[in-house]
Amino acid sequence: MGRLTLRLTAICMALSATGTATAATSGWTSAPTPNPTGNFLSGVSCWSAQECLAVGMGPPGARAQAAAWNGQSWVLQKVVSPHGDAALDSVSCWSATGCVAVGTASDAVGNPMALAERWDGQAWRSQRLPSPAGTASGELDGVSCWSASGCIGVGYTVSDSDKVTILAERWNGHWWTLQKNPNVAGGDSLKAVWCRSVTRCVAVGFSGDTPTTDRPLAELWNGRSWTLQKTADPVGGGTLDGVSCWSASRCIGVGGSAKSRRTLAEIWNGRSWNMQKAANPAGGGVLTADSCVSASQCIAVGQNRRNRTLAEIWNGSSWQPQETADPSSNPQALDAVACSTSNSCIAVGASGSGTIVETWDG
Repeated sequence: MGRLTLRLTAICMALSATGTATAATSGWTSAPTPNPTGNFLSGVSCWSAQECLAVGMGPPGARAQAAAWNGQSWVLQKVVSPHGDAALDSVSCWSATGCVAVGTASDAVGNPMALAERWDGQAWRSQRLPSPAGTASGELDGVSCWSASGCIGVGYTVSDSDKVTILAERWNGHWWTLQKNPNVAGGDSLKAVWCRSVTRCVAVGFSGDTPTTDRPLAELWNGRSWTLQKTADPVGGGTLDGVSCWSASRCIGVGGSAKSRRTLAEIWNGRSWNMQKAANPAGGGVLTADSCVSASQCIAVGQNRRNRTLAEIWNGSSWQPQETADPSSNPQALDAVACSTSNSCIAVGASGSGTIVETWDG
């Protein structure tokens, strides 16, 4: 449904076998899952410690998936997509009656195009998205909402001439409008966005045509325009796949490098991005998402090179590895995480037995 990047490792795994849940000593515990074999979850958002909503996709040919978490169990929700195959990549909720999810769906002739859906507490409804002139395909990979009348979705588009450029759209509570973003070079894409208000959003992604030549990309929204930010380029390049902020001028972006096979973390101080030393697992890995509740606590999740779930915690001065609750012996990855408090996080992804969910109690 989208470009082949490190963030899609959880989606591209073979989904075949089942396994038994186990608990981890670090506070990560395997939790009930909402979907059967062949499904995956790629986004999650929480508005309280016990209330969350996750999105993803079913088996090939299935529709987009959504499910609500009440702290103990999941309730599946019906998502209506415009045409055929559809996947929801990210979701942002401001209350139990307000969420926006984005992703991609096939159009009338089978081309993958950007998708947005809104949850009003009762039902999901597709939203109309404008596309840049000459768009052949596109996708929104990340979304962040600061209120019921304010969201920004980010991703990429592919033109009729196969040029890949950034896609950013803004929701004002009634309709979506295209935003103008600066591009560094060919192959630019934004993977995730975090918004504090109508005048402050930070988005991250990558610039490059292949995984081995990608460079981290970051942009800042000030309420009027997007501007490029200087990132710290790691040796061997890399991508920033997730971002989370605990203030208007303090953020951490996470990702990885296909060339060096190492996890990547960068911190933003309001002016520049600086490299952090992530807790790189043996053999390497990739961090696909993070969630920060304060300057002294961020949780990042992903997949190591042994195809197992990966989690790390930032304590304000360093990254430390966490032991996760791998629910089976099959390939698996955590693709999204949401922390509502310092001792309440939920992470979702995919495994050989379908979707996986893990919770952390601090």
